[in-house]
Amino acid sequence: MDGDRKMQFIGGCYSERVSDPMENDTLQRNAALAQATEGARWVLQLDTDEWLPDVDAFLEALAHAERLDLGALEWPMRVLYRKMSGGRILEVCSRERGDHFEYIAPVAVRTGVRLVHSRRTACPFLRAVARGDDKSGQLRRPLAEGERREALLDSSEAIIHNSWARSPSDLRRKLASWSHAGARAWIYYLARWLPSVWLWPWMKNLHPFFGDVWPALRVCRERLPMGLQGNPVSKERQRSASLPAPATGIDDAIL
Repeated sequence: MDGDRKMQFIGGCYSERVSDPMENDTLQRNAALAQATEGARWVLQLDTDEWLPDVDAFLEALAHAERLDLGALEWPMRVLYRKMSGGRILEVCSRERGDHFEYIAPVAVRTGVRLVHSRRTACPFLRAVARGDDKSGQLRRPLAEGERREALLDSSEAIIHNSWARSPSDLRRKLASWSHAGARAWIYYLARWLPSVWLWPWMKNLHPFFGDVWPALRVCRERLPMGLQGNPVSKERQRSASLPAPATGIDDAIL
């Protein structure tokens, strides 16, 4: 499972019966965060199904957040939904087939910051906004307490979140183990996700829990890394693709 010995296993009780499974998710994340902050000023927290296409743009925003003395940096995400034949991938888009972004939670936090719900914090944070985005649900709301909102990136620099664009067997494993597991997710899988290969042009308001959070679908316009297209990636290509160019003054701040 960990042939390259990249993982560090931290003992703890992370399967308590709680009213909201996200409580255990938050407990695990805080345990990992406490371990990762040793010797660092910032910790980057990306899930394994998230891809950051432009490290330099992100590091510039991180340095900006540090100058503003903010405790966390939030970065927008574009959501992949379904793999199709011929290497095509469906992504969530606006109702007019334009770009759509989610602003979920910080993906970088400063040492000493504690998470309160999954990756969310209660500290002042910088919400980096994609230029031209004025339709995403989170941006239509008033500023949250401690939020500073600035347009700092282009659409192509947003994180690509491979949320649901998996094989049916992989998605079934996800649904059986994630923090939102339940009958509703399985009904959605059978009634909406499976037939989306044929019905996607007519599908609207398709988020499994919050409907209009995902307004519509389109075929992804960018060429994505091979790993996101479901093709094998050699260790050499993985290594070369994952090494960012050094950023002066901030490269020692991230684990």
